[in-house]
Amino acid sequence: MKIKKLFDNTPKSTLKVATSPGTLEYTGRNYVNPPHLHVISYNEAELLEQSPACDANIAHLNLPAKHVNWLDLEGLQKTEITANLGKRFNLHALLLEDVLNVGHRPKLEEFESAALVIVKMLTYNKDSRSIEIEHISIIAVDEWNMITLQEVEGDVFTPVRERIRKSSGKIRKKNANYLIYALIDAIVDNYFLIIEEISGQLEELEIEILNQPSDKAIAHIHHFKRQMITLRKAVWPLREVVSGILRGEGEMLDDGNEVYMKDLYGNIIQVIESVELQRDTLNGLQDLCFSSISNKMNNSMKTLAVMSTIFMPLSLIAGIYGMNFEYMPELHTKYGYFMVLFSMLVIFVATRLYVRKITQ
Repeated sequence: MKIKKLFDNTPKSTLKVATSPGTLEYTGRNYVNPPHLHVISYNEAELLEQSPACDANIAHLNLPAKHVNWLDLEGLQKTEITANLGKRFNLHALLLEDVLNVGHRPKLEEFESAALVIVKMLTYNKDSRSIEIEHISIIAVDEWNMITLQEVEGDVFTPVRERIRKSSGKIRKKNANYLIYALIDAIVDNYFLIIEEISGQLEELEIEILNQPSDKAIAHIHHFKRQMITLRKAVWPLREVVSGILRGEGEMLDDGNEVYMKDLYGNIIQVIESVELQRDTLNGLQDLCFSSISNKMNNSMKTLAVMSTIFMPLSLIAGIYGMNFEYMPELHTKYGYFMVLFSMLVIFVATRLYVRKITQ
């Protein structure tokens, strides 16, 4: 899987207040490279691939008949390209608006000429230990034509493309509805990889907490909690999306594909359970960290209390014989100094043994 995400420093924009419905305005980050359109057309006997120019001619793009046509657009910053695709397939303006508004949660929405599935493709950045989110729109035009629109170049769909090129499995024998299943399944499979990666790092964090609990470990716990929230926001609504497909919404469910969608739904439930398990693990690590820090502080206080207990009687003796009274009989005893030191030593040893006995 090759993930390549290059953005400029333009801040993320948002839709202006009170804009008219159907206004095409991209709300994501600007991608450095120009948008790129890749078209894969296939059936059981033939495969065609092309990369037409992203210009006004897209509105008149010729696609082979009786082929599943997968149009994959990478880069959404030029809204006129999305508009031209909308003209080619007679897509509703509100559908195109949802495609360009990257703030939408995963959802399934039906329109007159097509159905829209919005999902969140996640990738894990090992350097920053954070999850990066990409807005993915899947438009089911009909049983032959399907469009995916991505914010940037690079995705998790490479295995699906290879299956199409090598004609492996059932994908070349199925229609576009099966391709939609395959793409969503690839995204969900990547969720498992992210959870596995985070799980390994949580095991390392647990060892760190057991060996040396610190404020840094607490900061790491809160960081991973935020990542779990990101993952949870992506996967929980996706369950509703697949459930809607299984109920027949969007006309994306064929009799032969129902079993695959049910399997996908089961995988999503498994991801949700894994996310909840990781959240419980993080809560446990947080409690462990606080307990370890508290125990460490208690041990320090215990050591100080023991030292104070041992030296308290010695300080008393030293204080008594440090008084400047003229008539103190012991001051004129020949071996008084050594007798006091010996007494202090005996008291020190006796107190130390007693404290050790009661603290074991």
